[in-house]
Amino acid sequence: MAVKIFTDTNIIIDLIQQRPFELAILHQLVALAESGEIEIYISESVVTNALCVTRLEKHIEKVLGFSKTICISEEIIIKALNSSFKDKEDAILYFGAMKAGINYFITRNPKDFLKHSQAQLPVVSIKQFFKLQSH
Repeated sequence: MAVKIFTDTNIIIDLIQQRPFELAILHQLVALAESGEIEIYISESVVTNALCVTRLEKHIEKVLGFSKTICISEEIIIKALNSSFKDKEDAILYFGAMKAGINYFITRNPKDFLKHSQAQLPVVSIKQFFKLQSH
């Protein structure tokens, strides 16, 4: 069974805008998804936020081609709002990914999640993810 990863908004925006943050390794991640070795998940808010920032509809369509979208329920939003996360958007994405049974939460800012990362859903950078997969 393929490893399920959730990619944070910043990762998708980096990909769409071809930002230099770990771009080569990000392309490797997409290649793994396209080959079926991993499954990449995003949420509808990741899509709308990336669209708002980039305005690149065709690129969003490409992202939807190699990823699956999870829906965030009201229950998850309320849990996130009542959590100790400073950034409630991060909380919504994290708890949504957890509920969806995702294996890894990938972000460019894992330090923002240090206090909240749980064993059932570790928060890692792309580089950390590849190091974990090579062991």
